[in-house]
Parts: sequence; C-alpha cells; structure tokens
Amino acid sequence: MRLHPVGMGIFGATPVKITEQGSADIRIVGLMLLARTLSNLKAAIALVESGFIVEAKVIARCCFENSYWVGALVKEGDKFRASMVQHEMKHKRMRAQTIFSTTAKTGDLQLEIKSKLRRWMRDHKEYEDSPTLDPKEVCERAKNESYMFYQHLSWDAHPSIESLNRYYEPPDANGAPGIDVCPVIRDAEVIEMLNLMCLGVIGVFLGVGELLGQDNTTTGKLAAEYKALTESTGQVTCTSHLSFRFRMVAMPGPLWPVCGQARGRTCVVEKRPRRSTGIVKRPQRFSQTETGGRYKDRTCDPFHVKEVLFR
Repeated sequence: MRLHPVGMGIFGATPVKITEQGSADIRIVGLMLLARTLSNLKAAIALVESGFIVEAKVIARCCFENSYWVGALVKEGDKFRASMVQHEMKHKRMRAQTIFSTTAKTGDLQLEIKSKLRRWMRDHKEYEDSPTLDPKEVCERAKNESYMFYQHLSWDAHPSIESLNRYYEPPDANGAPGIDVCPVIRDAEVIEMLNLMCLGVIGVFLGVGELLGQDNTTTGKLAAEYKALTESTGQVTCTSHLSFRFRMVAMPGPLWPVCGQARGRTCVVEKRPRRSTGIVKRPQRFSQTETGGRYKDRTCDPFHVKEVLFR
C-alpha cells in the first residue's frame, strides 16, 4: 500500500519529546490523529475488498474528520485543543445525565456509582455550557473546503431513503418485492470512495507534517501523483473545493486547477468515462419465503483495490 508507509514515515521523520503538556501537546494530538487515520485506511480497504462498500464509505468519512481536526490544530493550535477538551467534557456530562434519566425509573444505578457520578459532575460544572464540535464547524475552522465530499460519504452512514434503496429490488410477476441482502457493488462507487478517502488521508499527512515542522516533501510528491492519477482515470475533473493549505514542496502552481464555476461555488463533481475494472458480476440467486416475499443473496466479489492504490 503506497499511502501507509508514507504515513508511517511521518512518525520517525521528526524527533518529538514529551513536554510538560504531556499527551495534550498538539504535536502528540496530531500524531494520534495520524495513527487513527492509518487504522481507518486499513479498515476501509479491508471492508471494500470483502465487498462491504457501505461500511467502507462510513469509515472513509472518518478520514475527512481526522483531516479537519488536524487542519484546525494547524490553524489555531492550543485554542482548538481547548475546544476539543470542552467538547469532550460536555459530552461526558451529557452521558452522565443520560445514565441518570435512564435509571431514574428502574433504580438500577447503584448508590455508590450514583454518588461518584454526581460528585464528578459537580467538580466539572464549568463545562455544563461548553460548546461542542461538529465536522462542518471544524472544517470551517480548518479553512478546508471539502465538506461537500464529507456530506456525500455521510449519506450511507444513516438509514436514509437513498441509502436503503440499494437493498430494494422491483417486485416479481406475483407482486412480491425483493430484498437484496448483498447488493452488487458498482465499479464507479468503489473508485469514487477510494478516491475521496485518499484525499482525506493525504490531508492528514500534510497537516501532521506541518504540526511537526516537516517539509512534506514525500507527501507532496504523493499528492502530486494522486492528482495525476485522478486526472488520468477521469475520476474527478473539478476538485477546486479541496485546496490543501499546507506547505507543499516540489509542486509548482496550484494543486488543483480552479474552474470558473468553482469560484462561484456552483460546480459539481464531473466524471469522465472510466476503464473497466474487471469486476465479475455473479448470478443472482433468489429464494422464495413462506410468506411470498423474496430475498436475494449472492457471493460478493471483492474489488481489487490494487488497481487504484497498489502501484
């Protein structure tokens, strides 16, 4: 995998010593976000190779979240780290309140635990009105313009009508609807997911390199290769929303060309015809249930992501 060793190389490229801030040092926080991203990357690839495109897209959007958090650390430093602490403590208080409200009627909460929780909430009352973080806000604080792609990946993270529609098959001659428990994965959807995930991962690499004071030479070359690859495969022809605002080395000119429509924020992602990726669609196998409904299962064919990432 080309991305993983580049990410691992960031850890050893700059010596980092623990300061009085300990794990709260923004450089350490950045490295933890890098570790999370590499884990997300491996998980998404494993999922898509096993035929789980929906689950892979859910994981892929985590890479965008990671890039937003890293970008905000680059832009705001300790100010954003403080926002992370406020968000964490606010949500811990909210979880404690949920425990109290849920167990109030049943009385299942032990007295000793209830007492400790109340004491903890009193000790951290200053976080009662703390603001919380959401990806869109953090994206804006990071001066990142890729939120539209995060939204696109988020469609499959929730049981919306659109996300559920992939499991529905038109009714048969008897009017019985079909439920596809393992829908066919379209080549274009896999390529799109991998493309967007790579963008989020490279953003994390660049941001963490910036936090550590690295020159980003290796990541810059990888970003340039990624740009050339997307252009040669015709995956994205208008990526002006996704400007990296970190130091780039050996990459003259803008990372992506800005079209006139993009300046007005009216452009959409355009796709050129793609090469066939060679997925073999297996025959669908239907089964009749006792109630007359149908369900469909198929042996999912793993997508060979080597064509996209292993070069």
